[in-house]
Amino acid sequence: MSKKEILLTLLQHGRLTEFKGDACDVQALKEHIGIRQNITAWAEDLNWVWPDGSPAKWNDKYWDHGTPKPGYPLHEALNDVFMNQDKYSIGCYTASKLLMVQGVLDYFRRIKKDRVQQERVKQRLLADHDPLRYIEPGRMWDFEKDFDPRELHRPGKLLKIEYRIAPKNFVPGDWVHFLNTDPASYRKTGYEGSNPIYLGRNKFADYFNDHHHSYTYQQKLDEVYQWRNGVFSRLRDAEKIKPLTPEDVEILSRPPSEGGLLTDMRVFPYFFGYEDLPELAARPASE
Repeated sequence: MSKKEILLTLLQHGRLTEFKGDACDVQALKEHIGIRQNITAWAEDLNWVWPDGSPAKWNDKYWDHGTPKPGYPLHEALNDVFMNQDKYSIGCYTASKLLMVQGVLDYFRRIKKDRVQQERVKQRLLADHDPLRYIEPGRMWDFEKDFDPRELHRPGKLLKIEYRIAPKNFVPGDWVHFLNTDPASYRKTGYEGSNPIYLGRNKFADYFNDHHHSYTYQQKLDEVYQWRNGVFSRLRDAEKIKPLTPEDVEILSRPPSEGGLLTDMRVFPYFFGYEDLPELAARPASE
């Protein structure tokens, strides 16, 4: 993914990206672009195992059910998730979080080699001893029926959120959510929606290499839509596929409140080192 495409998509119509205060600085822009580029780099060759309703699986050398074990640096446990992918069976929500955490922490540790920001990121991730929990703002899930109102104002450890983004407006490194609005298939574990990272070049990350490592926008939209037709495997359930017309794609590109599947929010990293990050409330490790 080129830095040029990231910059140009940040400038496209349909969204506002503000670098204000101390972040009103060209270096803040360059760093933000670099972080987004690193997120997409880690997302381009993934082969994790899809649990399909079964419990998640982690390499128990480094992880205890998604929590790093003591005795290993956080970056070492994270690197193992990407280097030994066959030892991990995870859903798309966890996959999205892993990519964001790896992309940000690895940027400061390996690419920029900024120890101050690396430690700052680590401290935020480990504030409750669970680096994959609460990295996104709580209000990201306020549309779910079981949403806890107390989560509404909880900030994310690493990520912030913008709403009212125009349909089909994506920047490489965005975390995007497609909501499954079909009541029946929504109840099937793992099919409540899809959480891909946008890679640029009209590609979305394929965490399980079901589709040659990426989906186009229309393919991702079609994947989520076909769940209501019982298409949970493109090979096994091929006869159930009902092709979408261009008019269908246009309708499904709207927010769920208007009959579509694509939410109008985009989730992406803070401007580390250039904006005041929100304080994290103290939480017990077992919460």
